[in-house]
Amino acid sequence: MGIKSKWIVRAIVESPFYIGLCLTENQFKNEMKRLRIPAQEWPYWLANKNKAAAVHFFEQLAGHGLCTLVCIKEYDKEKDPNIIVGLLIHEAVHIWQHICLELGETNPSSEFEAYSIQAISQRLIAKYSELTSIKITKKEGRGREA
Repeated sequence: MGIKSKWIVRAIVESPFYIGLCLTENQFKNEMKRLRIPAQEWPYWLANKNKAAAVHFFEQLAGHGLCTLVCIKEYDKEKDPNIIVGLLIHEAVHIWQHICLELGETNPSSEFEAYSIQAISQRLIAKYSELTSIKITKKEGRGREA
């Protein structure tokens, strides 16, 4: 019996950022503590009280390197999941923009940009679905296996 082949993730580029998802203010506060960010430096988890989602970027934290936390209010089952998907894609674009800044990429091709935003969005949507009772996807979007 031989060793079975394993297929790898077909990512074009690996993000320099660890990407986390917080659905409540308490989850956000717990991550701030875990990342050893002093309480006086904590941003408001949704940037302001009128927002439904926000993304925060942190550098070189507690040995974790570059981190980004996407914060989004958890919606109830009766609301349209397309709202959630739209918000997560919006935040994925901000993550992509920040990745480009970090990598010094000033002029990515439109296809590279589209695939990258797609990959980030799929992972955020899958993680949201995994963490909530709102099932938007079946499993994390990591591309197809051959």
